[in-house]
Amino acid sequence: MAKINGRADSLSLPFLICVSQGGRWTLILQNFPGLLDRVWQNLVCALIGETIDPEDEICGAVISIRPKVERIQVWVRNKDNWDKVEQIGHGLLQGLDIAGPNVVASLEFAVSVGDYKV
Repeated sequence: MAKINGRADSLSLPFLICVSQGGRWTLILQNFPGLLDRVWQNLVCALIGETIDPEDEICGAVISIRPKVERIQVWVRNKDNWDKVEQIGHGLLQGLDIAGPNVVASLEFAVSVGDYKV
């Protein structure tokens, strides 16, 4: 168990380091029947097959289901290596098959902010 700001947390140490030094791509999807399942399946297959990130910069993926929009976050290890971060963003756009007339989506990158004591 690792400690963040003096309290115990069940997250693993490698993920905490990723959070403190990395960033995340956030894909926001309009709530459309079947879309989230298809996009999540494409993401998991792409992560297993290493088609989006052959250099192992991705350290996690999270899905969040909300009433109006659905969110997928893909965490990267190092926010300072912008070439790789941008390459992952392009890979997400191509590999997740989110282009289409019924898909309203946004993709944005954010860095981790805060003082994490690992």
